[in-house]
Amino acid sequence: TVLVRLVISPRLAVYLACAATAVVANYLLGKDMMWDTLDYHLYAGFSALHDRFSQDYFAAGPQSYFNPYVYVPFYLLARSGLPALLATSILAIIQSGVLWLTYEIAVVVAASDSPERRIALGVCAVALAFANPILIAELGSSYSDVITAELVLAGWLLLARAVGSPGTASIVCAGLLLGAASALKPTNSVHALSAFVLLLFFIVKLVTR
Repeated sequence: TVLVRLVISPRLAVYLACAATAVVANYLLGKDMMWDTLDYHLYAGFSALHDRFSQDYFAAGPQSYFNPYVYVPFYLLARSGLPALLATSILAIIQSGVLWLTYEIAVVVAASDSPERRIALGVCAVALAFANPILIAELGSSYSDVITAELVLAGWLLLARAVGSPGTASIVCAGLLLGAASALKPTNSVHALSAFVLLLFFIVKLVTR
Protein backbone atom coordinates (compact mmCIF):
# COMPACT_ATOMS: atom_id res chain seq x y z
CA THR A 1 0.00 0.00 0.00
CA VAL A 2 0.94 3.67 -0.27
CA LEU A 3 1.34 3.97 3.50
CA VAL A 4 3.73 1.01 3.68
CA ARG A 5 5.84 2.37 0.83
CA LEU A 6 5.99 5.72 2.58
CA VAL A 7 7.09 4.20 5.88
CA ILE A 8 9.90 2.16 4.34
CA SER A 9 11.05 4.85 1.90
CA PRO A 10 14.57 6.29 2.32
CA ARG A 11 13.11 9.79 1.98
CA LEU A 12 11.06 9.45 5.17
CA ALA A 13 14.09 8.11 7.06
CA VAL A 14 16.17 11.09 5.91
CA TYR A 15 13.45 13.57 6.86
CA LEU A 16 13.02 12.08 10.33
CA ALA A 17 16.79 11.98 10.86
CA CYS A 18 17.06 15.65 9.85
CA ALA A 19 14.28 16.67 12.22
CA ALA A 20 15.75 14.66 15.09
CA THR A 21 19.23 16.08 14.48
CA ALA A 22 17.85 19.63 14.47
CA VAL A 23 16.02 19.04 17.77
CA VAL A 24 19.13 17.54 19.39
CA ALA A 25 21.28 20.45 18.18
CA ASN A 26 18.72 22.88 19.55
CA TYR A 27 18.73 21.10 22.91
CA LEU A 28 22.52 21.12 23.13
CA LEU A 29 22.76 24.79 22.17
CA GLY A 30 20.43 25.82 24.98
CA LYS A 31 18.14 28.82 25.23
CA ASP A 32 18.60 31.46 22.55
CA MET A 33 19.30 34.93 23.95
CA MET A 34 20.90 36.56 20.91
CA TRP A 35 20.94 40.33 20.55
CA ASP A 36 18.57 40.46 17.57
CA THR A 37 16.03 38.30 19.41
CA LEU A 38 15.86 40.73 22.29
CA ASP A 39 16.16 43.85 20.15
CA TYR A 40 13.54 43.40 17.43
CA HIS A 41 12.49 39.81 16.55
CA LEU A 42 9.76 39.59 19.17
CA TYR A 43 8.60 43.13 18.46
CA ALA A 44 8.48 42.44 14.71
CA GLY A 45 6.20 39.44 15.19
CA PHE A 46 4.04 41.48 17.56
CA SER A 47 3.79 44.41 15.16
CA ALA A 48 2.78 42.11 12.29
CA LEU A 49 -0.41 41.22 14.15
CA HIS A 50 -1.11 44.62 15.71
CA ASP A 51 -1.24 48.14 14.29
CA ARG A 52 1.84 49.73 15.81
CA PHE A 53 2.71 52.47 13.32
CA SER A 54 0.11 54.79 14.85
CA GLN A 55 1.78 54.40 18.27
CA ASP A 56 5.45 53.55 17.79
CA TYR A 57 8.26 55.39 16.05
CA PHE A 58 11.47 53.38 15.70
CA ALA A 59 10.47 51.26 18.71
CA ALA A 60 13.04 48.66 17.70
CA GLY A 61 15.28 51.02 15.77
CA PRO A 62 15.41 50.89 11.96
CA GLN A 63 14.43 47.21 12.21
CA SER A 64 10.91 48.35 13.15
CA TYR A 65 10.32 48.77 9.42
CA PHE A 66 11.59 45.39 8.27
CA ASN A 67 9.02 42.99 6.84
CA PRO A 68 7.69 41.51 10.12
CA TYR A 69 5.66 38.53 8.92
CA VAL A 70 8.48 35.98 8.98
CA TYR A 71 8.74 36.53 12.75
CA VAL A 72 5.08 35.71 13.44
CA PRO A 73 5.71 31.98 14.18
CA PHE A 74 8.36 32.89 16.75
CA TYR A 75 6.11 35.50 18.33
CA LEU A 76 3.16 33.10 18.58
CA LEU A 77 5.35 30.40 20.13
CA ALA A 78 6.85 32.89 22.58
CA ARG A 79 3.36 34.00 23.64
CA SER A 80 1.89 30.48 23.70
CA GLY A 81 3.05 29.71 27.23
CA LEU A 82 4.91 26.61 26.07
CA PRO A 83 8.21 25.76 27.80
CA ALA A 84 11.11 27.46 26.03
CA LEU A 85 12.69 24.15 25.04
CA LEU A 86 9.48 22.88 23.45
CA ALA A 87 8.90 26.15 21.59
CA THR A 88 12.43 26.20 20.17
CA SER A 89 12.19 22.49 19.31
CA ILE A 90 9.11 23.24 17.21
CA LEU A 91 11.06 25.97 15.44
CA ALA A 92 13.99 23.58 14.93
CA ILE A 93 11.71 20.99 13.30
CA ILE A 94 10.32 23.64 10.96
CA GLN A 95 13.85 24.80 10.15
CA SER A 96 15.01 21.22 9.48
CA GLY A 97 13.10 21.57 6.22
CA VAL A 98 16.20 23.27 4.83
CA LEU A 99 17.97 19.89 5.13
CA TRP A 100 15.05 18.05 3.53
CA LEU A 101 15.19 20.38 0.54
CA THR A 102 18.97 20.00 0.31
CA TYR A 103 18.45 16.24 0.05
CA GLU A 104 15.82 16.63 -2.66
CA ILE A 105 17.97 18.98 -4.74
CA ALA A 106 20.98 16.65 -4.48
CA VAL A 107 18.87 13.68 -5.63
CA VAL A 108 17.50 15.66 -8.58
CA VAL A 109 20.88 16.89 -9.82
CA ALA A 110 22.70 13.59 -9.23
CA ALA A 111 24.25 12.33 -12.48
CA SER A 112 23.98 8.66 -11.55
CA ASP A 113 21.01 6.54 -12.66
CA SER A 114 21.46 4.27 -9.64
CA PRO A 115 18.82 5.01 -6.94
CA GLU A 116 21.27 3.89 -4.24
CA ARG A 117 23.95 6.31 -5.42
CA ARG A 118 21.45 9.16 -5.68
CA ILE A 119 20.30 8.54 -2.12
CA ALA A 120 23.90 8.36 -0.92
CA LEU A 121 24.67 11.65 -2.65
CA GLY A 122 21.61 13.21 -1.04
CA VAL A 123 22.67 12.04 2.41
CA CYS A 124 26.19 13.41 1.86
CA ALA A 125 24.72 16.75 0.75
CA VAL A 126 22.64 16.90 3.94
CA ALA A 127 25.73 16.15 6.05
CA LEU A 128 27.68 18.94 4.34
CA ALA A 129 24.79 21.38 4.75
CA PHE A 130 24.48 20.57 8.44
CA ALA A 131 28.22 21.13 8.89
CA ASN A 132 27.58 24.85 8.31
CA PRO A 133 28.19 26.46 11.74
CA ILE A 134 25.77 29.31 11.01
CA LEU A 135 22.97 26.83 10.32
CA ILE A 136 23.73 24.95 13.54
CA ALA A 137 23.76 28.18 15.56
CA GLU A 138 20.39 29.31 14.17
CA LEU A 139 18.49 26.04 14.63
CA GLY A 140 15.65 26.69 17.04
CA SER A 141 16.39 30.41 17.07
CA SER A 142 14.24 33.37 16.08
CA TYR A 143 16.43 34.23 13.09
CA SER A 144 14.63 34.29 9.76
CA ASP A 145 17.58 33.17 7.64
CA VAL A 146 16.81 29.44 7.76
CA ILE A 147 13.05 29.71 7.20
CA THR A 148 13.42 32.07 4.24
CA ALA A 149 16.23 29.86 2.90
CA GLU A 150 13.65 27.07 2.74
CA LEU A 151 11.61 29.16 0.31
CA VAL A 152 14.74 29.78 -1.76
CA LEU A 153 15.66 26.10 -1.88
CA ALA A 154 12.08 25.12 -2.70
CA GLY A 155 12.19 27.51 -5.65
CA TRP A 156 15.53 26.14 -6.81
CA LEU A 157 14.23 22.59 -6.44
CA LEU A 158 11.34 23.36 -8.78
CA LEU A 159 13.75 24.94 -11.27
CA ALA A 160 16.12 21.97 -11.07
CA ARG A 161 13.25 19.59 -11.78
CA ALA A 162 12.06 21.81 -14.62
CA VAL A 163 15.44 21.42 -16.34
CA GLY A 164 14.62 17.73 -16.85
CA SER A 165 10.99 18.31 -17.76
CA PRO A 166 10.27 21.98 -18.51
CA GLY A 167 6.87 23.24 -17.45
CA THR A 168 5.35 26.68 -17.06
CA ALA A 169 3.74 25.84 -13.71
CA SER A 170 7.05 24.83 -12.11
CA ILE A 171 8.81 27.97 -13.29
CA VAL A 172 5.98 30.27 -12.16
CA CYS A 173 5.79 28.59 -8.73
CA ALA A 174 9.56 28.85 -8.39
CA GLY A 175 9.34 32.56 -9.17
CA LEU A 176 6.64 33.04 -6.55
CA LEU A 177 8.69 31.22 -3.91
CA LEU A 178 11.85 33.17 -4.68
CA GLY A 179 9.86 36.40 -4.75
CA ALA A 180 8.32 35.62 -1.36
CA ALA A 181 11.76 34.83 0.07
CA SER A 182 13.07 38.16 -1.23
CA ALA A 183 10.09 40.05 0.18
CA LEU A 184 10.55 38.51 3.63
CA LYS A 185 14.32 39.04 3.63
CA PRO A 186 15.74 41.35 0.93
CA THR A 187 19.17 39.66 0.86
CA ASN A 188 17.47 36.60 -0.64
CA SER A 189 17.02 38.59 -3.83
CA VAL A 190 20.61 37.60 -4.69
CA HIS A 191 19.47 33.99 -5.01
CA ALA A 192 16.37 35.02 -6.94
CA LEU A 193 18.44 36.96 -9.46
CA SER A 194 21.00 34.18 -9.80
CA ALA A 195 18.17 31.79 -10.66
CA PHE A 196 17.88 33.67 -13.95
CA VAL A 197 21.05 31.89 -15.07
CA LEU A 198 19.27 28.57 -14.64
CA LEU A 199 16.52 29.76 -16.97
CA LEU A 200 19.13 29.85 -19.74
CA PHE A 201 19.20 26.05 -19.60
CA PHE A 202 15.53 26.02 -20.57
CA ILE A 203 16.20 28.26 -23.55
CA VAL A 204 19.12 26.08 -24.71
CA LYS A 205 17.01 22.95 -24.32
CA LEU A 206 14.15 24.41 -26.33
CA VAL A 207 16.50 25.61 -29.09
CA THR A 208 18.26 22.24 -29.40
CA ARG A 209 15.05 20.21 -29.62
